[in-house]
Amino acid sequence: MILQLEQISKSFGGRTLFSGVSLRLEEYDRLALVGPNGAGKTTLLNIVSGQEDADEGRVVLAKGARVGYLEQEAIEMEDRSIFEEVMASQVEILEAEQRLHRLEASLGENPTEQQLAAAGRARDAYEVLGGYTIEAKVRSVLFGLGFKESDLGRSTSEFSGGWQMRIALAKLLIRNPEVLLLDEPTNHLDLESVRWLEGFLRTYEGAVIVVSHDRAFMDNMVDRVAEVADGTVNLYKGN
Repeated sequence: MILQLEQISKSFGGRTLFSGVSLRLEEYDRLALVGPNGAGKTTLLNIVSGQEDADEGRVVLAKGARVGYLEQEAIEMEDRSIFEEVMASQVEILEAEQRLHRLEASLGENPTEQQLAAAGRARDAYEVLGGYTIEAKVRSVLFGLGFKESDLGRSTSEFSGGWQMRIALAKLLIRNPEVLLLDEPTNHLDLESVRWLEGFLRTYEGAVIVVSHDRAFMDNMVDRVAEVADGTVNLYKGN
């Protein structure tokens, strides 16, 4: 179990969006969240991400599991190159790299066994996090989302809101959270990038919850559907 919702309820202004919502997601589960506008799909994502509190019930995450959330309009980034912006979002890897460099710099000419062991553990931790392959992965994801090599050195401020959403999506995918929440991820993607994203998500090692009006995208990727309507959430197997 990576994520479990237990009897979640939420109301606004006397109107019940949903009540008694319970579901469980495992690794590699792909869940489509569907329903009419205003039914509460984004609210449910906000509750799962911790941005909103449920009126009743609770969200349970597996120990150490992280939630990553691509919101429809939330874009926050510095005025720096695309490559630097995406790399800077990989906080765990950068911290592990800094620690490794500190330990290696302290070895000197005659390091002790304890120093060598600490540096070895730091190298192992950096490798497990993907530190030695992170630059190649950043390039692969950015290219998959439609950027060219010549774009990587350009400032984020040079790009439109739609392209900045692609940068935000790249930062999230490379972070590799155990629970991935995507609210309309294909809105600013062309067909080629949508197809790339489908393939990426099919092999993603965590659980994915997606809201999208692109039915073909969801049909090609999800294996379960949660329909939010009339104050309830009904679960179905299949796309």
